[in-house]
Parts: sequence; C-alpha cells; structure tokens
Amino acid sequence: MIVGSVWALAIASTTLCALVAWRLSSPATYEQFLAAPVRRMRWRLWVVFGWSRVAKACGLSASERMTSKNSEGKTTTTTVWTHPRVLNVSASGHCLRMTVRTRTGQTVDNLENALPAIRDALGAHSARSVVVAPGTVRMEFVMQPHLSTAEDGTSAD
Repeated sequence: MIVGSVWALAIASTTLCALVAWRLSSPATYEQFLAAPVRRMRWRLWVVFGWSRVAKACGLSASERMTSKNSEGKTTTTTVWTHPRVLNVSASGHCLRMTVRTRTGQTVDNLENALPAIRDALGAHSARSVVVAPGTVRMEFVMQPHLSTAEDGTSAD
C-alpha cells in the first residue's frame, strides 16, 4: 500500500515536472499539442454536462408535473424538464460552436434573446447566433480574445 502510494506520487511528480519543463521550454508546442486541445475538450464537456442547468437558469426550459402510480399502487408526482436540444458541438481555435433546436412551444427568438446570458454563463468574450433552419440556431462563442493585450511598458518602482 505504501509502496504503491510512493510510486504514484513519484509518477505524478515526474509528469508534472515534465509538463512544466515543456511549457517553459516550448510554449508554442505546449499550447498547440496540449493546452488548446484540453481547453476545447473542457468547453465541449461544459455543453454536454452544463447545458440543462444553463437552459433552466436562462428561462429556456419548461417543466411539467407528471403523476403516476408505482408498483405498490401509491401515487407519485415527478417534475419532468424539457430543454432546447443541442444537436452539435464543435470547437476550433478560440471558438465554440453549438447548434441548438428549440423545444416545442419555443421560437428561435427565445434562443437568440438568451444568448447574452448563455455567453456570460460560459465565460465567453463575445457571442453571435445564426438561424440555420426552422427552429434551429447555431451559436458561436469566442472563448478567448484573438489579440493579446499589449503592455504599456511602464513599471511600478
């Protein structure tokens, strides 16, 4: 048990040191081959696991109370939520794109009006939406600014 823990700690420490050395020695390749793909995966996972929560918070979801009887004959009431459906998610560069289909009783205007709230929940710098089919909107989020900020060159002494 202790030997296994020591080995796990040694492997984790070695891996961490190698990643730090890679980032310091070659920031461009570190960004291209590790940081950017991991970041894009995190954005896509946010859509997969966080969409229902954000859709509820932005008023895009609807709930319906369902009453049924269980195996013992008792009446149980549950709440069933319906959300706009995410049809497609992709990420490239600094942009996350998701195609969303309205739920029944909803218009594309509802989705477009919620875009600023979705942008802020995602932490994006900017967002835009395009109607791509009846009841379907493609939302595009710029997750990182394209231009890096320039330092003014002054120092606080």
